[in-house]
Amino acid sequence: MAKSTKELWMENVFDDFGGLILNYIKTIVGDAHQAEDVMQNVFIKLWKTEIETLSNVKAYVITAARNEALTYIRKRNKTHLRPIAKECQLFSREENTLRKMCIEEALLELPQEQREIVFLKIYAQLTFQKIADTLNIPLNTASSRYRYAMEKLSQILGEKNHE
Repeated sequence: MAKSTKELWMENVFDDFGGLILNYIKTIVGDAHQAEDVMQNVFIKLWKTEIETLSNVKAYVITAARNEALTYIRKRNKTHLRPIAKECQLFSREENTLRKMCIEEALLELPQEQREIVFLKIYAQLTFQKIADTLNIPLNTASSRYRYAMEKLSQILGEKNHE
């Protein structure tokens, strides 16, 4: 049986943005399994919405994912942060996996607002203007949250490097 236009469109959205969206949700909710559940809800809602004609699908899907993740957090009514592992030592190129884990754990120590900005800037590669539009915040707020987050990450990772 041939796939409908909607099915093809949803497949394309999932193929193009699925990994990005899952990582973004994971950044917000702090747990991979919970992020998968939230992502499933995002795509169910996308299926029910007539959004095939949007000009900026990426921004719409990111916003939908953010809203669903924040709804999930409100329902859960607590934050979930993992402690930074004491073994986070950053020295050689051969330790890329450990380094990545340390950075991910350091990101979880940031306030949720800063964590979102870092994710959207670095992983989603959005401009500060697009981040501001997506999060419905002023441009200066987006850039200052990013700067504060980078300072805090530098401090966290610097401390772990000296332990």
